[in-house]
Amino acid sequence: MPGLEENGKDKNLTKLLYDEQYSGGLIDITGLHFSGEGYKILFDEVTKLIAEKYPDETPENIKNPIKMQWEIDIGW
Repeated sequence: MPGLEENGKDKNLTKLLYDEQYSGGLIDITGLHFSGEGYKILFDEVTKLIAEKYPDETPENIKNPIKMQWEIDIGW
C-alpha cells in the first residue's frame, strides 16, 4: 500500500503531501495536510461528488448564497 514505510516513498503520494515551497517537508505535522496540488484534487473531487449527489446544491444553483462580510464590503 502506498505510504507504508516498508514500501519506501511513493513519488506521486509524496508530491501530494509535500510542498517544496516549505523546506521540502510536510507543511504541517499536526495532521494530514496536502500540497497545493493535493488540495486541488480534493476540491475537484468533492465538487464533482456534490454535483452528482446534490445537483441543487452546486454553486451555480444556489439562489441566495450567504455572503461573507468582505464580499458585502466590496459589493459582490
